[in-house]
Amino acid sequence: MAKVAGDTYIALVLDGSGSMSADIETTITGVNEIIDLMRAEKARLAGKVKVSLVLFRNREGEVVYFNEDARVAKHLDHQNYVPSGSIPMYDGIGQAIKLIDGVIKDDDAALVYIFTDGWENSSSIFSRDEINNMILEREEKGNWTFVFQGIEGLEDKQELNFVTNNTFSYTSSNAGRAEAYAATAEGFAKYFDARRSGITQLNNFYDPNTPDIIINKKDEE
Repeated sequence: MAKVAGDTYIALVLDGSGSMSADIETTITGVNEIIDLMRAEKARLAGKVKVSLVLFRNREGEVVYFNEDARVAKHLDHQNYVPSGSIPMYDGIGQAIKLIDGVIKDDDAALVYIFTDGWENSSSIFSRDEINNMILEREEKGNWTFVFQGIEGLEDKQELNFVTNNTFSYTSSNAGRAEAYAATAEGFAKYFDARRSGITQLNNFYDPNTPDIIINKKDEE
């Protein structure tokens, strides 16, 4: 029987660039449904669920909030989500990883969810190679999960070290974004089911037809 793991740290890393202004309402609704799901799932988990929200736009990762209890994590709205500028995606991812690094313990689990509708074009702190190494190093620990959503044909998905079944390509349209957020809500429900079993890493977030490919480091030791 899997050992029940500790706390869960979630980072929502969202594209806040100007192109996202084309359909703000779908993004706000979709992300808030994910936050609501986390609020509900917290009641079914023994450990804490902490949520951070990071935007990437114009400058390095902009922290909207950090390490909030899932039960009171703030919704996305028109005050804290105002798309503008370019896409420093690597800086947003790097910022989120560093934030969780400061609080996660060996018995805990972390999930970093990234959503973008464009290409990285303006990071000034982290390079692609640095982000690749950061992802690989943490995945090897057995308690980090990285999830990525991008528009169809996005090169960044292929260039970064994301597990194939933890990525989702969507069409650049209102319907495409809505489908992407709905798939992510289903993936989060699956992830929390795994957490209740003590699983600390999930490698098939978006693939319902593949058996769980998981690593639970605490059980292996």
